[in-house]
Amino acid sequence: MRKPPRKKDEPIINQRIRMRVIFSAAIIVAGTLFIYYFALSDDHNMSRRDQTMVRIPDRSPIPHYS
Repeated sequence: MRKPPRKKDEPIINQRIRMRVIFSAAIIVAGTLFIYYFALSDDHNMSRRDQTMVRIPDRSPIPHYS
């Protein structure tokens, strides 16, 4: 409340806020991928619990239906 109101032409989401959001998102993504890698690194087997975390696509880019 000590700061004056922003100017009408000033954006609500400025460069500083954008960079903070991008940095926070990068930390969350890196942490998630690290934990997932750490969970798989102990035995290199994917359990049913691990499969609920991420879907690893097969090597075929086009799905084949029988």
